[in-house]
Amino acid sequence: MLRFYIAYNYNVNAKRIYIAGMSNGGMMAYRLAAEMPDKIAAVGIVSGTMFYEKNPNQVGEVPILHIHSLMDTKVPFNGGIGIGGVDFPPAEEGINYWLQRNDCNTETITENYANYEKCSWKNSRGTTMVTLYLTHDGGHSWPGSTKQRAIGDAPSTALNANDVIWNFFQQYSLP
Repeated sequence: MLRFYIAYNYNVNAKRIYIAGMSNGGMMAYRLAAEMPDKIAAVGIVSGTMFYEKNPNQVGEVPILHIHSLMDTKVPFNGGIGIGGVDFPPAEEGINYWLQRNDCNTETITENYANYEKCSWKNSRGTTMVTLYLTHDGGHSWPGSTKQRAIGDAPSTALNANDVIWNFFQQYSLP
């Protein structure tokens, strides 16, 4: 199998495997976290939503970082018709699923900045398990990057997703 090949041929720390994805890649990251919590130390999602079944019988905590622009019309943060005529569920549905699955307190820690807000939730042990960054600029794009295509959305300048995701990942490893 591929995973054995990679682990055998490369120096892989199995306690620090992270998944990051944007749009469909973010949806994939949510699914992998849901199905393989014992293999993934943390996930970072940009401009995605949890399309995967929110099964209350699945167990296993996974730290979740979600970055989304309120201006995204292709995968709207609040749900609704987006790219390709798809009716996307609100991103908050997936976030709420992970709040419950990660045993988070209901108290939201909110920090407001010039062009974005950060919300985080801690579990009963005091560990931040879910973090949401909502930008007020950009669109369906990778914050802090350059515009990739003429028809693509301008990225948010409020934060650099690479830095935010990597800083988040570095806090977590599997037991």
